Amino acid sequence: MLKQRHDSLERRAYGMRYSGRTGGSGWTVVFKSRGRYGDPFGKVGRAVTMDGDFGNLRVVHKDFFLKGVDKKL
Repeated sequence: MLKQRHDSLERRAYGMRYSGRTGGSGWTVVFKSRGRYGDPFGKVGRAVTMDGDFGNLRVVHKDFFLKGVDKKL
């Protein structure tokens, strides 16, 4: 499974959101999908969440709508 997912996201972050996984304090960093799992319409990506101290990182395994970012990078 990891081999299939390799290189399926853009290397640079697309944007960020000023809240963590459950909407509390923290950060969500979003990456656009590409390659085999890419979104042909450019509307979704994948996200990584972390707490306010940039710890407790978690990969979000559901699509994240790119229009939901607070700031494009």
